[in-house]
Parts: sequence; C-alpha cells; structure tokens
Amino acid sequence: SIIFLLTLTLVIWQPKGLSIGWSACGGAVVALIAGVVDFTDVIEVTSIVWNATLAFIAIIIISLILDEIGFFEWAALHMARAAKGNGVRICLCKYTWCSCGCFFCKRRSSSYPYTDSISNGSRLKFSDKMIFPFIIASGFIADTTSLP
Repeated sequence: SIIFLLTLTLVIWQPKGLSIGWSACGGAVVALIAGVVDFTDVIEVTSIVWNATLAFIAIIIISLILDEIGFFEWAALHMARAAKGNGVRICLCKYTWCSCGCFFCKRRSSSYPYTDSISNGSRLKFSDKMIFPFIIASGFIADTTSLP
C-alpha cells in the first residue's frame, strides 16, 4: 500500500517536472525489489493486455500523425463554418464528430484528438471560458459512446 500511495503521489504531484512514466516505472521497480510482484506476474499481465496496449499505441501514433498534418484543425474549422457562428450548432457538430470517432474506434483514447479539435483550432480565437465546456463534455461523450 505504501509503494502504491507513494507512486500515486509522485504521479500526481510531479515534483521538479518528474515525468509520470518515470514515477510509474520507479514504483514498479520498487514493487519488484520488495517482492510485492514477481516477473511471472509481469508476464501474466502482459499476456492479458498486450493487444489493448498495442491498439492504444497505434491510436496515439495515428492521432499524432493526423495532428501533425493539420487534420484536426481542418475539422475544427469546417465544424465552425458549418455552425455559422452559432454556439449550439458548434456543440452539435463537435459532439457528433467525437461520438462517431469514439463509437467506431471503440476506444476512449480516440476521444482526445476530437477533444482538441475545437480547443486547438487556433484560428477560431475562442476564449478559455468558451473552450472549457467543449473539453469537459467531450470527455463525457467519449466515455458514453465508447461503451457500445
């Protein structure tokens, strides 16, 4: 319990810019050294989750590529154009976009590019107050539409 709580504290707190990955790896190594888990546990868990992990990594890579070529900003600008300046229409376009992506990709992780599509649309010039509801609601929509 102490190893878990210390690791979780470091992951949340991130002292001096310590990356989440380093904190998690440190906690894992300490758990291995302390004998809380052994390598057979690691192999068993890896055999259970390897396919989901690879799918998650693939989604991240595809999202990074699409973001790099400007796909999400392009989508955000087209949603804004289709909404004709109406906030309710922007919400509907945004959430339809997010819902379809999460439903067909079957992963909540696929929601993050959709979440950023409006907030990263730098040419839309939305204020932080205007962006916040989009981000929060996108998370809820991603969770809901990835369930089926």
